[in-house]
Amino acid sequence: MRQVVVAVALALLIALIGYHHGGYELPATGEVAIGAAWLILIGALLGLVPTVKPSGWRAACLALLFALLVWTVTSLLWSSAAERTVATSVHLAALTTVFALAVLTVTRRDREAIVAGVAAGIALLALMAVGHRFDPTLFSVQGSELSNSDYQARSYWPIGYWNALAFLCAIALPLLVRFAAESRRALSRALAAAAVPTVVLCIVFTLSRGGMVVAAVALLVALLLGPLSLRILLAYLVVAIGTTVLVTSTLAKSQLMDGLTAGGRGAEQADQTLLLLVIVSALVAVGCALLGQLDGIIKREPRAPRPLLRLGVVSAALVMLIVIGLATGGGDTLNRKFDQFRSTDSGLAPGRGNTVDRLSATSSNGRWQLWQGAINAGNQQPLRGQSAGGFESWWTINGSAIKVRNAHSLYAEVYAELGWVGLLMIIGLLVAMALGCARALKGAGRDLGLVAAGTASVFAFALSAAADWTWQETVLPLSALLILAALLAPDQRNTPELSLAWRGGALTFSVAILALVIPPTASKQAVLASSSEALAGNLPAALKQAKAATSLQGYSATAWRQQALVLDLGGQPAAARLAAVKAIDNDPNAWQNWFVLAGIDARAGQTKRSLSDFRRARSLNPNSQLFKPTN
Repeated sequence: MRQVVVAVALALLIALIGYHHGGYELPATGEVAIGAAWLILIGALLGLVPTVKPSGWRAACLALLFALLVWTVTSLLWSSAAERTVATSVHLAALTTVFALAVLTVTRRDREAIVAGVAAGIALLALMAVGHRFDPTLFSVQGSELSNSDYQARSYWPIGYWNALAFLCAIALPLLVRFAAESRRALSRALAAAAVPTVVLCIVFTLSRGGMVVAAVALLVALLLGPLSLRILLAYLVVAIGTTVLVTSTLAKSQLMDGLTAGGRGAEQADQTLLLLVIVSALVAVGCALLGQLDGIIKREPRAPRPLLRLGVVSAALVMLIVIGLATGGGDTLNRKFDQFRSTDSGLAPGRGNTVDRLSATSSNGRWQLWQGAINAGNQQPLRGQSAGGFESWWTINGSAIKVRNAHSLYAEVYAELGWVGLLMIIGLLVAMALGCARALKGAGRDLGLVAAGTASVFAFALSAAADWTWQETVLPLSALLILAALLAPDQRNTPELSLAWRGGALTFSVAILALVIPPTASKQAVLASSSEALAGNLPAALKQAKAATSLQGYSATAWRQQALVLDLGGQPAAARLAAVKAIDNDPNAWQNWFVLAGIDARAGQTKRSLSDFRRARSLNPNSQLFKPTN
């Protein structure tokens, strides 16, 4: 019962964070950090935390994550936009605090419950996403958000980004397949197997090439590292046949794949696919449930695998294929594909860039240019970087017309913002994670299948973070870190009470996190409330909330800009100008601040000052269509 409660609670938490845009940015990241910090604080006061003494690779991962947080906060010393640096710090604080809570409390007996909870939570999100694709009005509670995605070919709700949704499903896929193949309970096997077709269909609906590749690689890693037996292989075969039939049928439905599900043939094809999904899910669930009843015929406990031998065989096969390809003229094809990857031109027909046609394209969609930009930004300050959160501003001024906030690579962005110091920390974290998983695999025993699947999930996240901004979608790194904590958990059943020093350390850590996180979180909430009140026409309440935001976070350019906008709407140009100037003082490289000031000066009749402000805004965002002469 304890494990069921832990799994269900964690599944609901993952689903809740994912439902709220994946926990992207403030205030969501701050709320996650505050919740975890309060649990550590109360637990330390009651003597319940820590129950496990951090040691080994768990302690190493936590120490490196905390060091990265400290270095991120330290970058405030050279940051030109303290608000952005603090926001980045809050996001990292959320991940560090949740991981710390897991490291301080999770033991090996909780491993399966935590991994199952993460997988179930992601499966719930996939179910919501697929349900929304079939019927965009199904989740009308957020109708204002869904109205823009009713006819999108690529699914992205509720996470808010199609690739992130696909990568999240890729994290869960090896876990679900493992439970479908190896769980001791027939109900668990059936539920996990039934979820796999929905998760796979969700990846298909995102049309994410990277998500498909990462999902395939994750399943391969789980197979290479985990146990193999006839029963396990049969379970994989049952799932593979069912999902192949579903995916092949879905891709053949052009109207559905173009996102036209609200009427006509699109609605008809959606109904057909939904029926097929139900049938396939039921069949694979029954198949995997029945396979567990064949233990008298099929050996239940496979022999210990030899992962190094498997990796060697696969590597040798890949090398052989590469050699044969190069010998038969594949080098020219490889160079051509690489040139296409670096190009920003997808080569697709106009209007088809975000449809099923994109699966045949090899362009990186500007990622190559973003990675180069991140390297150039880091090279300007190679030791310390531009400061946490500073890439967006640097790219807006120095980059191309591609409008982004992140470098679409965790590792490139860390170098751009935190220099070699930050990059070495994140590389050290990856190495510690890999060595910790290797140690867990070595001592897994009967849990080998679960540990192998968890390792594949952690690897899937690390791989996805290399080519996209999955790190910023809190639910993804949070899921990976929880799985990692479960894999590295010690076999410690009756832990003696830890010393007061450990409890004091946990208490101090939680208080420091709360002090860092609460002001910016509350300030962002006040800004959002002010914006809502202003849209409703309640300017006094909007101004009150804006002033509350600036009092909580006086260095926030966003809060001062919001106050300037409300004052300007209220007919107070002098006060509005002062607030806009404060926003510029706090973030002089943000073009939005200068643009707002230009509008205030224009309405006040200060034409020369308005033109000067406008030109400054244009110089900070030279590629924007807003500033084109033809606009």
